Amino acid sequence: MMNLRNSKQSNRRRNRSSLYPEESSLRSFGRIVLPFLTYYLLNLVVSILFMIGVRLYLSVSGTYSLELWQQTLSGLGYEMTLLMAIAAIPIMLRWYKKDRARRAAAGAIETPTEEQIETRKKKQPLQLLLCALMGISACFLVNHLMMLTGMTTAHAQDVESVSKILYQGRLILELAGTAVIIPVAEELVYRALTMGRIQDYLGTPLAIGTSAIIFGAMHGNLLQGLFAFVLGLLLGWSYSKCRSLAAPMILHMGANLISVLVSETQVFGFVYRSNSAFLVVTVGSGILLLLCLVALVKSTKV
Repeated sequence: MMNLRNSKQSNRRRNRSSLYPEESSLRSFGRIVLPFLTYYLLNLVVSILFMIGVRLYLSVSGTYSLELWQQTLSGLGYEMTLLMAIAAIPIMLRWYKKDRARRAAAGAIETPTEEQIETRKKKQPLQLLLCALMGISACFLVNHLMMLTGMTTAHAQDVESVSKILYQGRLILELAGTAVIIPVAEELVYRALTMGRIQDYLGTPLAIGTSAIIFGAMHGNLLQGLFAFVLGLLLGWSYSKCRSLAAPMILHMGANLISVLVSETQVFGFVYRSNSAFLVVTVGSGILLLLCLVALVKSTKV
């Protein structure tokens, strides 16, 4: 069984390498960086159009002033971030479908039997639950470790800048945006496209690590970048194990949901009012994350 599995993996690697047989190194590099650079440029274009739109609205209403324009943009910063993610989703989804079609045509994607499809369908609810728990536990664990090491205090300005962007909308809007829409957009960019394309050239382990580094670097500051890197490793690993984009999306949603609830509500306020509760949640999150990792490995075995 092991030799058969290794043989199938080797065949898929060879088929992946034949996807772009005469492609130059520069073109290969371009294919890899195109998704996240496009995402960045799209964000820039949407933000410029948003600023122009706000200015036109204020001008037409006869209330324009530089100070009011700046205040309005500051107050609508979250809505602008959300529009950027929404604008990216259809573009990235189209590219993702094209990539999958190309890999399928080259035989780089395994075609499952009906029995395997049924087995995966039965296992998927458990796998997605495990991914959600991994996201929740990883969010608590990594953030708590940063607090314990003093990183959060040392980079308080970064924490404040992130909060101004991600946690200034209405709670219901943040739950829909930060916990659902943004994870969908980012997983299409960084796992479906960036990781998938790196995997075409360098294999799965390097694809997971490299996409996690890019994911962290694109978050703009050390604190958030480190958190995103660790989370990116889990996201890439879950995508590879479950062979479904739903897995990293659910994991990402779980992590972001906890971030919103901790930042915007008192649901977990008890954790930070007591040292003992903080310690229990930190250790418990580490244990839960480890158990989920083991359970997910077992659930994905053929």
